[in-house]
Amino acid sequence: ISPVIVSAYDLVGNAVGTISGSATAIAFSKVRPTFTSVIMTTVSGSSYATATNAVKLTITSAVALSSTPTVTINGVAGTVSGASPTWTITHTVTAGEAGLVNFAITAAVDTYGNTLANPITWTTNGQYVTIDQTAPTILSANFYTSNTADTTSAMSGQTVYLRFVASEALAATPTVQFFLGGTTVGAVSVTGSGTAWTASWVAGAGNGALTFSIT
Repeated sequence: ISPVIVSAYDLVGNAVGTISGSATAIAFSKVRPTFTSVIMTTVSGSSYATATNAVKLTITSAVALSSTPTVTINGVAGTVSGASPTWTITHTVTAGEAGLVNFAITAAVDTYGNTLANPITWTTNGQYVTIDQTAPTILSANFYTSNTADTTSAMSGQTVYLRFVASEALAATPTVQFFLGGTTVGAVSVTGSGTAWTASWVAGAGNGALTFSIT
């Protein structure tokens, strides 16, 4: 704030008394709002989602916004919470959604009235959420044994293996059970990763065909 002294004269030169006062600087900006951070995850922090999971978009504006930004996720208006400069937008996955999640920040107004130049449709870290609502299946499963004379049979103390391949990478080790005559046999260990897995069991007493279950 700076002092201001104003002097004025009429058409014939008569002076008006001096008026003194102060003036306040007026700020203005023509710079359109931008977002310094746009991060997508699920609410649980994963990069994968299925039905009823919630996708979360966290955005931070470079300048103060005068109102809540408008954001869609997979074409649906998201639920927005927060306050300038950081906002969180969530979207609950519904049946039929699949693949990479898309979004758009379509409207944002700063405190000067400037608006977005164009919708923002990309994250600042290049990471997105993928929706997968298809349950994995087992494409193939085959028994073999450590019996070098006949890998289709095993005697007590020899190892029975089940090699199986899933239709997609599994996030956790599956549970495998072997059954002999309808009865669960001893502990079965499972190793592997991604789509390729092997279950093994050391044969004990008993005769008959082995069956299995994978869950």
